[in-house]
Amino acid sequence: MIFFLIRTLAVTVTVSVISLFVGCAVDPKKESLVNYVNSDILAIASIESVAFERYATVTGKNYTTDQAVYIALRDEVIPVYKRFNNLLNQVRIDDEVVARVHGHYVKGSRKILKGFETKLYGISAKDDTVTELGNKTIDAGIKEALVWREEILALAKERKLKDINRKKTKLEKFFYSIDDLLQDSGPTGE
Repeated sequence: MIFFLIRTLAVTVTVSVISLFVGCAVDPKKESLVNYVNSDILAIASIESVAFERYATVTGKNYTTDQAVYIALRDEVIPVYKRFNNLLNQVRIDDEVVARVHGHYVKGSRKILKGFETKLYGISAKDDTVTELGNKTIDAGIKEALVWREEILALAKERKLKDINRKKTKLEKFFYSIDDLLQDSGPTGE
């Protein structure tokens, strides 16, 4: 379940939203949404993807030991995801509607980070209940980020922004490769 949600977040959210908008908009509301996605989110999306990519290499089908998960969380996943979370929190938006929608991403990101940290603690304490709580918190964060995705897509439609072919840019190819990696991860092996 978690990897389906991670795949949905790391790929569908980012690919669909980041590649959603074309060019500059003349309407200030369109422009604020285009700038938010193309300048703010696009600038940090790859950081989030790196964290999820590393996480996928030690969980699911790739799971070997709790120690490997622990090391990946401690040394790579959490530091990288913290950086993403900090940058996401620094995004400043003048458009009240876009800012409200952005709040879902921030809230989801905080939950995901908290879930990673909780899972790390659960593994170090050898407490499966805490580890499972970490997994559930990650899931909850991903679900919150999916709310962000749906609202951004609805807002784009409402503001009449154009869709583009989603398989042509380098960034999109990168996210599709992450999608393949996450599909290979399957359900958690812990």
